[in-house]
Amino acid sequence: MLNNRLIIIRYQYELVDSDGKSIREFGDLREIRLSAGAQKVKIYDFWREAVGQSPFASAPFSRCFFKREKHVTQQKTNGNLTINLYAPHIEPTQCVAIVGNQQVLGCWDLSKKLRLDESRYPVWSVNLDVQQINFPLEYKFVVVDTATDKVWYGKRERIET
Repeated sequence: MLNNRLIIIRYQYELVDSDGKSIREFGDLREIRLSAGAQKVKIYDFWREAVGQSPFASAPFSRCFFKREKHVTQQKTNGNLTINLYAPHIEPTQCVAIVGNQQVLGCWDLSKKLRLDESRYPVWSVNLDVQQINFPLEYKFVVVDTATDKVWYGKRERIET
C-alpha cells in the first residue's frame, strides 16, 4: 500500500507440513513501514511462539487490564531503520523509550530519550534515519512513567553493526 510516500507491508509467518497442515505464529499481523524511496532493506525477524509466552500477551491482559489509549508518536516517515519491540507487559500509565550512543538517541542522556510509537501495541516501534547514525549503534530500551517521567532500565545495551 502506498500511503503518503510510505509503503506498508503486513505479514505473519505460517508453517505448512507435507500433509498441508499449518500453524501460524502467535499474535497479530506484523507491519513494516518503508519510505517509498528505500533502495535496500535488511530485516531481522523471528517466529513468535505462543507456548511459554507471558500471560500478559493474552487478550484479557492486552485488551482489558493493559488497555491503553492509542498514543501515536510523530515520527519521520522517511526513517529507513525501524526498531520494533514486543512488550505486552507495559502498563497503561507507562511507555517505552529508547536512548543510545547517537545524537538522534540522546547520546545516553535520559532527558533526551525518544518515545516509541505504541499505536500497534503490544508492538512498540521507532523509525530512524540511517544517514544520522554512525555504526555501531548501541541502544537501550527504557520504561517511562508517563505521569512523572521516572525511568526504569536494565543494564544491557543492544548493539547493531
